[in-house]
Amino acid sequence: MSTQRELYAVPSVAGRVARRFRLLAVAAAGMVAMGGPVRGTQIVWDGVIGLPHALSDGRLFPDTVVLSLGVFASGFTPTSANVGQWAANWTPASHARWDSQVRYYSGVVDFTVNVIPFVPGAPAYVWVVTGREWMLFRRSTWTWPLGSSIGGPPIVWSADQGVTAVVGAVRTSGQSYFYQTAAVASGDPEAVSWADWRGLHFTAAQLANAAVSGPTADPDGDGVNNVMEYAWLTWPMRGTSRVVAAATAGLVRTGAGDHLSIEFSSDPRARLGFTAEASGGLGSWASGPEEAVVFSSVPGLAVYRSVPPVNGGRRFLRLRVVPQ
Repeated sequence: MSTQRELYAVPSVAGRVARRFRLLAVAAAGMVAMGGPVRGTQIVWDGVIGLPHALSDGRLFPDTVVLSLGVFASGFTPTSANVGQWAANWTPASHARWDSQVRYYSGVVDFTVNVIPFVPGAPAYVWVVTGREWMLFRRSTWTWPLGSSIGGPPIVWSADQGVTAVVGAVRTSGQSYFYQTAAVASGDPEAVSWADWRGLHFTAAQLANAAVSGPTADPDGDGVNNVMEYAWLTWPMRGTSRVVAAATAGLVRTGAGDHLSIEFSSDPRARLGFTAEASGGLGSWASGPEEAVVFSSVPGLAVYRSVPPVNGGRRFLRLRVVPQ
């Protein structure tokens, strides 16, 4: 089954609760199917529940925030001056989704051997991204551990007030604190693949059920299928996690006349493929450079236009969107 979607154009509770929640999360992470401690090295990384983390303009973190735990290539030190080089030097070990309802995130990494760049002693970071809002932070104690096949308790890396931000900031508000992202004008964010996104939101049983996790499924019944949820990195199992308007139809004028166009916007972290198809009467569709071309394309925005002009006739244009 093709993983695609078609689009057409026609002219403070952070105290006791936080500690209890984290203890429960760590206890669960250290067990596998009630079978005992995890074999191998395990890192449990999380935040403090209930904190009002915010974007640079003061709005609270939305559901589209994805956090990554990872390391940079040996010899590369991330700074606010080299953000454009981060993605090329970054390797994630684990992703976590931000839950805006309980204001919490958590992730787990399991491994038995060290592979480059996850060598013992490598500085570990958490990269927070939603669109062009970024934050990168770490604690001095977050250095990659030695892998082992011997079971034991998990290593817990909890992001509290003691973290240091490379981009973004830790703000204080009375007796509490919160993180605030910074607006980044250049540089590509780390990609979140279709497989990564599905793994964040669906259980193993749900992943095996195409009626729940398949591209055309709509498990939360909000009228938006999983391909479109992925395009904006929203939550497919939460109807209140809404997709903004993704496609806009229009006209592009050239010397040959007016041409139909489709503008498709998405989260720049989503990796999408597109096929534009044109038709003169909806009976048959054709693709290729003689039918439709890319008019403009940057991360998060693609614009396609038909090659034959409308010029008073009937023309239709559609766009197939495929997650990658």
